[in-house]
Amino acid sequence: NPIKFENTLSNKDFSHLVASSLEIKKVKASYFDDANIIMMVELNATNTNLKSFFIEGIQKQGIENLKGDFNASSAFYYAILPLSKTNFEFSYFNKDSKKLENINLKLKISDDEISTQSDLNPVNKDLNIYKQYTLWFLAILFGALFVWRKNYIILALAVVCFALS
Repeated sequence: NPIKFENTLSNKDFSHLVASSLEIKKVKASYFDDANIIMMVELNATNTNLKSFFIEGIQKQGIENLKGDFNASSAFYYAILPLSKTNFEFSYFNKDSKKLENINLKLKISDDEISTQSDLNPVNKDLNIYKQYTLWFLAILFGALFVWRKNYIILALAVVCFALS
């Protein structure tokens, strides 16, 4: 039995997904920096591996918060896009209809922050405050030792501790 195959037209926006169905639940776009936006798309799919969602030509993209299995899954797709982008197009192969399905999403930039994106560079503030107090204490201690001993190495240690705080 020879394997039957059919050539399909290539599509530069192909998402590398073969699925029975793909549903877009939500689309959100926000400013990322002065030149780019970040787009989040909530995907629901059946009979596919959402981890393989990838579009050529996008520098930074990925799948997050994947839930479910091959039979039914959901995930969030993110992509960093140029600020000039007003819509997002991609396609996937629907294995039930045996056709390439095109999806076109309008990107509307919202100014409100998602709570999970409010701090893209999280800092452990409790640890930093203890570190700062310790360095201040050492700076004061070394400063007092300098006044008593008149040793410039101790003064240098005091200045370094103060600078690091």
